[in-house]
Amino acid sequence: MIIAVINAKTIQEALAHARLAKARGADGVELRIDALDDYEEIHAISEIFNEFKTVVTNRRKEEGGLKAQEEIKRIEALEKAVLLKPWAIDIEMATEKKLRQRLEKTARENDVKIIVSHHDFRKTPSKNTLKKIAETALAEGDFAKIACSASTREDAENLLCLVEKHPGKVTAFALGEKFSWTRLESLRIGAPFGYAFLQEENAPGQLSIEEMIRQLK
Repeated sequence: MIIAVINAKTIQEALAHARLAKARGADGVELRIDALDDYEEIHAISEIFNEFKTVVTNRRKEEGGLKAQEEIKRIEALEKAVLLKPWAIDIEMATEKKLRQRLEKTARENDVKIIVSHHDFRKTPSKNTLKKIAETALAEGDFAKIACSASTREDAENLLCLVEKHPGKVTAFALGEKFSWTRLESLRIGAPFGYAFLQEENAPGQLSIEEMIRQLK
């Protein structure tokens, strides 16, 4: 499944971008609500959920978020979105445990899938640490997403090993142009989904929807 990342300032803009992403071949969208100008618009996002398989993300600034936010307000915005029943939400493992579990409980009560994510823009942890990250994420969520900056091919292969160990459950890849191939390989060996951009890359090494589809053929 190819998920197009949608960064839009308004819900109507997000809906237009989601429709364009679908026309280009995306299977679903990740709605980055940290891109919205006004959280009051969240009540209107169900229109997107009705048309598209949607992952809702409100990314922490420290992990690539588009703006600084108070943690409690960031989680509250996600909770409002969950009540409108998207396909899934993304919650960072680095989120305070009490807040993370609160959001996960709300998601389960509303039959919303949970993606527990981990991002490291400095390094790839050791193979043993990666194993623990994946296991912790899957103990809480339905899926794990693990993206790390790699320095060597071994780093990249250690990330891909997580997908092989947990097919259909873990999406893992290395960040950076040099390792963009891991985004494709992750899908080839069993990752449940991969991320692509509609207009411009949202993370180092991210591919466009069209390029990802072409390379996977």
